[in-house]
Amino acid sequence: MRPTDHADNRIAKYLKEDEGKAFDLLFREYFHKLFLFACKHLRDEHKAEDLIMDVMLNFWERRTQFLAVENIEAFLYQSVRNKIVDHYRKKSLQTEPIEEATHLSSSFSTDAQAHFKDTKKIYCEALGQLSEQRRKVFELRRHEFLSVSEVAQKLNISSKTVENHMTAALNFLKQYLKKTGVAGILLFLITIK
Repeated sequence: MRPTDHADNRIAKYLKEDEGKAFDLLFREYFHKLFLFACKHLRDEHKAEDLIMDVMLNFWERRTQFLAVENIEAFLYQSVRNKIVDHYRKKSLQTEPIEEATHLSSSFSTDAQAHFKDTKKIYCEALGQLSEQRRKVFELRRHEFLSVSEVAQKLNISSKTVENHMTAALNFLKQYLKKTGVAGILLFLITIK
């Protein structure tokens, strides 16, 4: 069994049962891998990020059509490849030869990896600024995918308190990330329901 089979199975299960949880897991499981893949072929982090967002959102908007997809990871990679080829085809109509579209280098972009590490570091610093209880609530909801009632039960607090902690944590994180200039995809990821 591939390591991602387990994630694919969980995503498929959540697609049928809990849509928000499925989207959150889909992003957490595949965004970084797909982003690095797109960066090495496009050599442009902003275009890569936009392309991955398009693929993820397209998948999400048409999720009911993809319930039978057995290998979500392979499907997403193929979607990204198609978008990259489309990008180069459009570009070739303007200035560059079509050969660029089929040139898929095997080396990862060290700039993209460094950018991701920096972004992750800032995100971790932001989490560290939260109170211990607020951070626990946020991590249980966003990293462990527990429901509001599951978090409330685990921490022995009310569901309303969990919701209040989540609202406060999200507001703080949005402001912190905007101040540091790390908005974009990270803000999208932390605010998705």
